Amino acid sequence: MTIQECYKAIGGNYEDVLGRLNSEALIRKFTFMFLEDPSYMRLKKALADKNYEEAFRNAHTLKGVCQNLSFDRLYEVSYELTELLRDKTGEQPGIPETMEKVTEIYGMDRFLFYISRYSKVDLKKLKVCSFAKTYFSKYINALNFVCLLSTANENFIFK
Repeated sequence: MTIQECYKAIGGNYEDVLGRLNSEALIRKFTFMFLEDPSYMRLKKALADKNYEEAFRNAHTLKGVCQNLSFDRLYEVSYELTELLRDKTGEQPGIPETMEKVTEIYGMDRFLFYISRYSKVDLKKLKVCSFAKTYFSKYINALNFVCLLSTANENFIFK
């Protein structure tokens, strides 16, 4: 899967980010840095801890990263969550439901970027992952999901 195909699959705008960064190399660099960005995990923890100020800060950071990288679909739901958390009280209705949407899209996008990142691996090392088939069942018709199995220890590529 190329980076352009990945953008299309996640509902991103490749042409927009190319216009902003002017280089596919930079797009790849910053897109793969997204895989290591801690904002989502910090957001999830802050919500679990009912620390709405921290949750707002991380939702806002995630929204900004998505906007800068033209991850439009993830940007839209993270924007919605940011606005629900803006008052930092956690009292706005819809926070859990919106976080579920963020989690679903974030997980899908992250998975696809891993596939894109490791798309040059030897196809003999790739197997269809039953977890991916189950978790991403509504996307199976549109995309071919695979997991990279390490020859050494069967670790999957997503964490």
